[in-house]
Parts: sequence; C-alpha cells; structure tokens
Amino acid sequence: MSQIDREGIFRGYIVESGVGRAKSSKAHQFMARLRATEMYNEDTQEWMEWDFDENEITGYFFFCNKDKKLIDFQVENLARALGWSGDIVELGTTDYSDTLVQFHVKEDTYDGKTNLKVMRIDHADANPARTLQKLDSKELKALSAELSRKAVTLLGGPKPKPVGKPTVKKETKTEEPAKKAAKKAAKKTSKPPRPGKSEEKTELPPLPEKAEDDNVAWDQVLEYVAENVTDSTLTEVWEQAVEEMGGADAIDEADNWAGVRDSVLKTVGTK
Repeated sequence: MSQIDREGIFRGYIVESGVGRAKSSKAHQFMARLRATEMYNEDTQEWMEWDFDENEITGYFFFCNKDKKLIDFQVENLARALGWSGDIVELGTTDYSDTLVQFHVKEDTYDGKTNLKVMRIDHADANPARTLQKLDSKELKALSAELSRKAVTLLGGPKPKPVGKPTVKKETKTEEPAKKAAKKAAKKTSKPPRPGKSEEKTELPPLPEKAEDDNVAWDQVLEYVAENVTDSTLTEVWEQAVEEMGGADAIDEADNWAGVRDSVLKTVGTK
C-alpha cells in the first residue's frame, strides 16, 4: 500500500481514525486514513474500480478552530459522511472501518511545496459531479402555477430590468484601523464583482508565496484571472475552493489564503 498519486474523486473505506489537535494552529480535527476502492471517471460519469497499490491517503478535517468555534460546514460534512450525531467522544472512539465514504483529492500548495490533500469527505452516494440540480420544464411550470402569483403580489408587480451591474468600490489600504480589524474578523466566502477590465496587456510579475488575508488573495485573483472568466463563475469557483479547504476559519488557522488563490486560478485560468 502507498499514497494515492493523483487528483480525483475516490470512494473507499476508513482504515484508521481519531480526533486530534493540529500542532501549529491548535485547532481540533478529525483524522482518517483512507483506502480507495473506486475512482470517479468524470468523462463517463461512472465509478471505476481502483485496484492499484497507490490507494491510501490521510485526511485532516478541522471541525473547530483554536477558540472552540465550530466550523459548520465541516461538522455537517462529517455528519453526512459518517452518520455522526455531533458527540465528540463518539467521533473520537467509533470504529468507522466498515463505513464507505467519498473523498476528494486535490493538489494544495503551501509554503512553496505542493502536495496531494484530501479536501473534502462526504457520504458515499453523494453526487460527485456537484452539478446544480435544476427542475425540468414540467416541474418548473407546476411550481410556477403554485407560487408565482404569490411572489408577484408580494413584490408589488413586475419590476423594471436592471440597467447594469453596479460598480463595487473596494476599501483602500488607508482605511481606519478599527474598520480594518472588523473587516478581517468578519471573513467572507463570497466576493464582489470584478472591476472593469483594461484593454492594455501588461506583463504580470510572479505571484507572491503568501497572501495576508482573503481580501489580498481576492485582489490577486482579480489581477491575474483570464479575461474571459465571468464574475459569476469566478465567485462560484472561489466559494467552492473556500468550502473544500474547510471554510474561512480553517484557512485562517492554516494561513493558507494563497492556497485558495492558487486553486481558483488553476481552475479558471490566468492571463
């Protein structure tokens, strides 16, 4: 048995698990050594047998930060994947070796080093494609017949179409210290639209290894992202990256906003 050697979505069993505390951040985490038996083929949208020596990887899932504040997203993921009730003793002592789970493996760069990392654990039968589950036309019409009149009445009738997306003015580095501290404390996973693109092409310098916080990382994404990427796509990819890395608090603890930035740019492309 050796470590999984590629990115992908896998399904398999927990070999060993427990609750521990990260040395650097002091945040508590669920640790699980995972053994893959299947890999999801995104082209055929089928699960394929994974019968190779490179079939193990260890995942670390922060469920609270050093201040004992729960990371809601991770708690919900663990509950869905393991059938966990929320009791910490249960999480740390239960034998999960017969539990089939799904886990997502992606490259993660931190401190200049790139390694494969388990970004998310989920229920074995969760939708691996993570596509939007939309109603078909028949279901949409049925829902409209039931709710549209109420919604239109609530809103006071049809509204004029918007004339364009408003310009979002970003705060400058000269903002008052108190505002800056409050802004940093209230971390966001959703970002405002990008400013207008310049037609001039400039040679961009290499990205720095570190990003001080989510705002710095987002500004760097806006500077380097490919011109053809829409605001909605960029926001969606950013939110997904934050989610897969355990949420804003966990990223703060690991000081890894540069990892979010790099993941987003790798997904959408750069100039």
